[in-house]
Amino acid sequence: MDDLTLVREFRADAPVGAPDAVRDAVLDAITPRTRRVGPLPAAAAAAAAIALGAAGVLALQVGPAASPSAAEVLSRAATAAAGDPVPRPRDDQWVFETVYGGATDGRPFAMVPGEGWTRFDGTQYADAPSDHPQALHVQDLQDDPSVPSPAEWYDAAARLPHDPAALLAALRDGGLADAEGGTEAVRDFDAVVDALGQPVLPATARADLFGALATVPGVAIDDDPEPDLLGDPVLAVTLDRAPDPSGLLSRRELLLDPDTYAYRGVRVTALEDGRIGGAKGFDVSSGQTWYEDTVTDAVVVDRPGLRQ
Repeated sequence: MDDLTLVREFRADAPVGAPDAVRDAVLDAITPRTRRVGPLPAAAAAAAAIALGAAGVLALQVGPAASPSAAEVLSRAATAAAGDPVPRPRDDQWVFETVYGGATDGRPFAMVPGEGWTRFDGTQYADAPSDHPQALHVQDLQDDPSVPSPAEWYDAAARLPHDPAALLAALRDGGLADAEGGTEAVRDFDAVVDALGQPVLPATARADLFGALATVPGVAIDDDPEPDLLGDPVLAVTLDRAPDPSGLLSRRELLLDPDTYAYRGVRVTALEDGRIGGAKGFDVSSGQTWYEDTVTDAVVVDRPGLRQ
């Protein structure tokens, strides 16, 4: 697997459920994609009550090299997720998202917002050109078992085990997150980030994912992270000196809202000189952030074209 596949694993290269042709075109153009759905109103506090401990926070198992600060922060993130119930959308509803950024070979990140609508059952995708936002282009999507639809992700996440080790094993073996980093810690980090970046997940599953992330060796919190692409502050959950399959070391960052712990995006920075994507890719230098995206609008709507 080459480094451009890493972008696919982060779900940052193309709309959820998009066919390979769409995904490749997005990568080739280095344009942003759309990704996740934010919280939905519902009255299901029982899920939070089950997940929360008596002290009001989740008791997380910490991996041998995970920092104490990571355990504390991810515990708060898990508590916030458990307390924000997300009902399963209807199959005929749509996920609308806006994303900035993408991959770059050293040029400035694309700051034209990428808007897209994915039908929850994964059967259709719609977008609109930035210069004609009302001119919707709707296309049917072929079923691709390697690209789960938002509905398939939601249903599979609902079945994930609560135990962190068992959850990570399920992500490795269940075919949802196809992470192939250079070490097990990298693969587990990428798999959890992939899952957390999905559009709609049950509250308990999202909480359990934060808990599992706290057990991955090397996970830490950046005390002073760079803002996102829009200049807004973020909370960065990091995995440093993380080798990809070719051995190139990078720093991976899961970006969260510092107040709500909502998913905001990902960032990947090279820690040594090397090449991303093989012969058709591009060279990177140590310290170069070659991939970053920022998710803004994210909502479930009844038809494409609606943004709220």
